[in-house]
This record gives sequence, C-alpha cells and structure tokens, in this order.
Amino acid sequence: MQSICRIQYDAPRASGSELLLVAHLTLDAITG
Repeated sequence: MQSICRIQYDAPRASGSELLLVAHLTLDAITG
C-alpha cells in the first residue's frame, strides 16, 4: 500500500500521470 503513496508523490505532472496512477493502483490491488 505504501507504494501507492510513492507513486502519487513521485508521479510526474504529465497528462498521462492519472492513467499511470490508475494502472498502478489496479496492479497493486491485484498483486495485493
């Protein structure tokens, strides 16, 4: 779960940052 916070703060301010975040959240949820 801590990795999610990392991504949120380390995510670059790009137009696709939201999609990248959602994708990572989904993968993180699946992998547990």
